[in-house]
Amino acid sequence: MRKKIGVLYEVFGDEQNVNAQSLNARGIAVRLDPERFQSSFFVSEYPDPGLVRKPHIRLITLPPRLRAHFVKLYLLCSSNELVVYPRDYFHTPFFSEILRRSRRRKKVIYPLELPIDYLKGENPRAFEQTCRILRESDLIVPISAYTSRILQQEIGIESPTIIPLGIDTQFFSPVKRRAQSLVQVLFAGRLIARKGLEQFVEAAAFFPRMQFRIVGSAYGKEDGAFARRIQQRVEADGLSNVTFMGSLSQKQLRQLMWESDILLHPSSVEGIPRVTLEAGATGMPSIVYDYYQTPSVVDGITGFQVKTFDEMMDRLRLLAEDRDLRWQMGEAAAEHVKQFDWGGLAKRWEVVFRELAAN
Repeated sequence: MRKKIGVLYEVFGDEQNVNAQSLNARGIAVRLDPERFQSSFFVSEYPDPGLVRKPHIRLITLPPRLRAHFVKLYLLCSSNELVVYPRDYFHTPFFSEILRRSRRRKKVIYPLELPIDYLKGENPRAFEQTCRILRESDLIVPISAYTSRILQQEIGIESPTIIPLGIDTQFFSPVKRRAQSLVQVLFAGRLIARKGLEQFVEAAAFFPRMQFRIVGSAYGKEDGAFARRIQQRVEADGLSNVTFMGSLSQKQLRQLMWESDILLHPSSVEGIPRVTLEAGATGMPSIVYDYYQTPSVVDGITGFQVKTFDEMMDRLRLLAEDRDLRWQMGEAAAEHVKQFDWGGLAKRWEVVFRELAAN
């Protein structure tokens, strides 16, 4: 038998972990050829049932204490040839050098999901750390042409291998839309400033006869303080048309998307917003900013890409008032996002993994 290629994804494979990196890694791993690949995930509490009892997927339960040390030791001693989504300790030159010189050399793959230029002004130290890990990676895989272009402009690395985020279009599937008395507008994402949550609430104030629902949670003290300020503003302004849904499972999010009419995503920095793929697959048009040129939304066909907040409000009004238009765009979106289905994208990742392991 041929030796399997060991791939370690440094993301948590827990069921409740619904961030884009973890979902992306799981989408890749479960669809790789089980005869050629052995994938591994760290688990902190309850593993994703989709990963359990699959012979080609190994789940590594982390101890309650000294987790970072455990992960480093596992990295040095395990037989995995490839490491995908490298974590913070790769920023340390000392550990990077040890890993490079170890007998069990690991090749590092960095899927670049965000344009790194925004870090310059927001967090210069994080920008330098990201640049270091990118330079030390064996392969960088941007998820869009825009992130690839920013990578070359900012740190001079050209990466022709572009693979977008994927989704399961069998799971996120379209439904026949029904007319509703009130238009339902959805936001889904991490509750942080760059996601544009303040603008989403501003839109709710503009359109009191629409329902605005917010899905997501905050991580850490700073994010938590921001989310509380948003909730306090909603209460102070008496915005009874805004509902905070908290974190939802993928099944719950899918159900909510089936019940919603428009995805409003006022984020200022993205690569490809995963939520726009999920919304499109369920037959819902999206409104986004055009700063990051996401390929998930075709302007005027599957939704709108806008330049200003005023333009965003104009497009929201247009979709709210024209039911046939938003249904037409939703149908086009469901067809468009089929190209992002994991069936085809996982095969592209297989080629990348095989070539890197062979070289």
